[in-house]
Amino acid sequence: DANQGGASTIQVRSNEVLSALLRFDLEALPDHARIKRATLSLFAVDRTNPQGISMWVYTLQRPWEERQATWRLARDGEPWTKPGASGPGDRSAFPFASAVASRLEDWTSIDVTSAVQAWIEDPEANDGLILVGEQDGSVAYRFYSREAEGDAAPYRPQLIISYWEPTPTPVPTPTPQRVYMPLIRR
Repeated sequence: DANQGGASTIQVRSNEVLSALLRFDLEALPDHARIKRATLSLFAVDRTNPQGISMWVYTLQRPWEERQATWRLARDGEPWTKPGASGPGDRSAFPFASAVASRLEDWTSIDVTSAVQAWIEDPEANDGLILVGEQDGSVAYRFYSREAEGDAAPYRPQLIISYWEPTPTPVPTPTPQRVYMPLIRR
């Protein structure tokens, strides 16, 4: 139940034994961006056995702190509704994406377009993601985290976003017109 926020790897284990929390700052994107595609890529660096792992991806629904979150706490003094951020109000009721990691020294890519678009539309809702191992097998995978350094730095988690900005609807400019008013004298 220790915090792993400073570790060079994040872990996901099958049967919801270990889950990984991720959050990306999207402030650099324009407010009205339309997301064509957003892909989260994680680089697998270690595993407990040769088996692959199926992961569900949920959006988190409450704030948490990277250097404080544990299996039981979202942040100091604030427990998850259920351990592992698995209760109502901790994460979305249903996963919005899934992925399978099956090879070491390789990228696993996850389509997170719907979550990123929702966060652009409502930035306050960006509490990040949780990757949860499915209820099959007995394997744990380690992926490099943002704290990976040296030769591992290029393999940190990547969020690759392709977007476009809608063209604003032009506001008609009034055309000057001459108006003739009759002059009435008394």
